[in-house]
Amino acid sequence: MSESDPARPTAPVASLWDLAGQAAPTLPRHRHGLTRDEVRHSQETRLRVATVQVVAEHGYAGASVRQIAARAGISTKTFYQLYPDKEAAFLATYAAVDLVVEWMRTAAERACTAAEVIEAGTRTYLSTLASQPAFTRSLVIEAVASTDRIRARRSQGLADFADGMIQHLRRIRGTAGPDPAPTAADHALLIGALGGVNELVVQHLGSAPVETLLEVLPAARILLERIVLTDAERSADTR
Repeated sequence: MSESDPARPTAPVASLWDLAGQAAPTLPRHRHGLTRDEVRHSQETRLRVATVQVVAEHGYAGASVRQIAARAGISTKTFYQLYPDKEAAFLATYAAVDLVVEWMRTAAERACTAAEVIEAGTRTYLSTLASQPAFTRSLVIEAVASTDRIRARRSQGLADFADGMIQHLRRIRGTAGPDPAPTAADHALLIGALGGVNELVVQHLGSAPVETLLEVLPAARILLERIVLTDAERSADTR
């Protein structure tokens, strides 16, 4: 089985899926022994990367199925066998957000205080964005000016980040003292604060390259700490 469109990206571009070891190589044009599932995995993964790249370059409105398929090295016919439209392909790229949430949860496992949970989660998020310019442009900025379904998925991503932080805050507060576990109101405030962090990212990118995003960390950390930490936790934080 081979793919009908010979177009390929001119050079490999690192992606979140590469970093996670989930990226699939371009299939050989000659006959091969890969299964249908392996072929589909390769095509879907490359389509996710291509969608992120094309949206980052042309904006969501300016990106076309033809451009995305060509970047992924597949035909438009194959694209429509995998996804019904551009919106569905873009929504599939949010699997990358799930990866970042998982990395944030893992980083926060070593945290011993609430302030360290915030530091670990925020640093993981910003450092990932800084290393992934196309991902940042596509899923953080362009998603806002896309469709209702995509904006809803973006909101779910913020909620997942909040859930990850709250999981570790409850772990720490359940064993380290009498402070209460986060309430539903705390959850809403944390989602709002994370939205504020994203706005700091957008403002920063208006005048600086994406590779410098860790410069936002101090302000992002202060924003989250003022909303999330209790008075006792602020007093105990000697950073």
